[in-house]
Amino acid sequence: MKHKIAGCETGGLDVEYRLVPKRLVQSERGRSALEMRQEHELASYLRTCGHFLYYQTGGKAGQRRILVTLLNRESLTQKELQDVLDVSSGALSEILQKMEEASLVERKKNCDDKRQVELALTTAGRSAALQMKAHYIRTLERMFECLSGEEKTELGGLLKKLADHLDSLKTDPLFEPGAAGLGGECRGGSQA
Repeated sequence: MKHKIAGCETGGLDVEYRLVPKRLVQSERGRSALEMRQEHELASYLRTCGHFLYYQTGGKAGQRRILVTLLNRESLTQKELQDVLDVSSGALSEILQKMEEASLVERKKNCDDKRQVELALTTAGRSAALQMKAHYIRTLERMFECLSGEEKTELGGLLKKLADHLDSLKTDPLFEPGAAGLGGECRGGSQA
């Protein structure tokens, strides 16, 4: 079975960037080759799902998320929007400038405090946001249509447990960026 992940082709466990070798022996932590293969396969499935979600639902802070956020909240200051989206001010400013040039958003003075400038959707921006929101809803429906209600509940519980665990690993020095000595993401070529 071959997967296409972020420009990297994988075939089963023989992955270009060689996270898991073809022949595994028992690990230093006592895990068997079967457990290591299973964990690698799970990580590959999560990566595939993450890639799909990222590109089908608007990425981290793309225009789609900004439009839908402003649709749901009517108007926000740039700082409030930055906090909601959890992005840097520079990245948000660059995206907002492009959106203003495309007449999707506009800046308006706050009625109560003239020093405050709020971001709001234009008519074209509102129309685009409604289309994107409808696309998002259709995407979610299609993504999970292969699962029963019980399976969705089970998957939700497992993913929540995993997300909580991964969140706790953020404070572990072994999981800091660059701790493994790897030089970044795979971008079409192999990184051994």
